[in-house]
Amino acid sequence: CEYTGIFSVNEGMDGTAQVEIVGETETGKKVSGSGTFEIITTRPELSVSVTPEIANGEVDITVTSSRKLAGLPTVMVKPYGQAPQPVEMSAVSESDHIYKGKFIVVPGSTANGEALVTIRASDEAGNLGETSTTFIVDTIPPGMTVSVSPRWVSSGEATISIIADEPLFQSPNVTVTQEGSSPVPVNVVKEGESAYSGVYTIDENFPGIAVINVLAKDLAGNIATAIESFAVDTEPPVLTVSAIPYSSSLGEIKIIVSSLKELRNPPEVSVTLPGETQPRIINMARLPFFFN
Repeated sequence: CEYTGIFSVNEGMDGTAQVEIVGETETGKKVSGSGTFEIITTRPELSVSVTPEIANGEVDITVTSSRKLAGLPTVMVKPYGQAPQPVEMSAVSESDHIYKGKFIVVPGSTANGEALVTIRASDEAGNLGETSTTFIVDTIPPGMTVSVSPRWVSSGEATISIIADEPLFQSPNVTVTQEGSSPVPVNVVKEGESAYSGVYTIDENFPGIAVINVLAKDLAGNIATAIESFAVDTEPPVLTVSAIPYSSSLGEIKIIVSSLKELRNPPEVSVTLPGETQPRIINMARLPFFFN
């Protein structure tokens, strides 16, 4: 024979319930028994971790429950502006209630931006637990601005500055290749959140155009390259001087200094006139320079 009875479980009754049974057979023999069962009225506590937090490729999702679940947790990833996508989960430790799954970021398919991860799971008593977290999808290479000072140099050093439009995984790799020479690595240091600088020593044996190559990786692993150049000029400028008019009695004489190369500053010019022992300093004005 089977007998059924119903009682109501109220919130806060969590714990082990003790059941005592007393009965009597038709012959008058008394029988008894006992048993226990668990009452759980609270939701299971779920925690989730996502690695890496900025992703381009595989994303590991780990879910931990405070108690045993009735089955695998349901995990959905919703990329920015796109429909939720299910993540296949598996139990890695039933005793510790740990579950893992993997989401794949597909460049060109998975939208860049914040992705929402939602988790739902029920324990053996049917209580539903929920939690969520986010990570960033980044499949876009970093943008970089490279500058060099001075852009025309004969000897000494050139300072290279790099500004990225997002944080980088590490300092960028920088090389300088002078014309006819092999690439030379440049040590760069971080100057700000996304700014870097380095100093390159000029090799006067290789005049011509020097090319700066920069390679950088952002936090998601996206790789970007940038190129800049500067001129190494070790030949001294050839100056020609002329006076207009060449012969003069009274009035002004215009002195013109010409150079095939642009000078950093106006030249220093002095004139010693007949009958004078001290030279006169002539202030020179800079005229427009035209490349041939």
